[in-house]
Amino acid sequence: ASSSLDKQWYQRRVAITAGGRFRGKTVKNLTLSLLKSNRPYDDSNPDWVDMKNEFKQLDDYLVGCHNKEGDYLKSKKFSLWDLRMVPALYNLVTIAPHFKPGFEIPEDSPRLRSYLNHAFEDPIFKKYCPPLKKIIRYYEPKLGVRVVLPDDA
Repeated sequence: ASSSLDKQWYQRRVAITAGGRFRGKTVKNLTLSLLKSNRPYDDSNPDWVDMKNEFKQLDDYLVGCHNKEGDYLKSKKFSLWDLRMVPALYNLVTIAPHFKPGFEIPEDSPRLRSYLNHAFEDPIFKKYCPPLKKIIRYYEPKLGVRVVLPDDA
């Protein structure tokens, strides 16, 4: 079962990493769609439904792959798989509250929540992760919004 799950995940990862795709949309575009939309983070928003499905599939993969909270995608160490997934999710998780409050990883994805908490604290990720202000400034022109941050005053 694990090898079948790995094969399915590998096929999804090839699609994700080759074109940066979540359900036919790039991670960046899905993030932008979610944040540009006037729709709330609920089932009336098709982008949110797509993202929730991706979260659930990743959560299921983490359960089947490791059966333990806090592990990385393919090993006990931060790997290339994580380097491709974590920054995209980090951008979404960290900037969403600044552009459109109310975003949270769904409660029905506890392994994903644990994985991201663990990954965001990894020394390698922390060393190379750009500051929040830089990420927000990157998204501002794409969303047509200027966010006033505490250090902007």
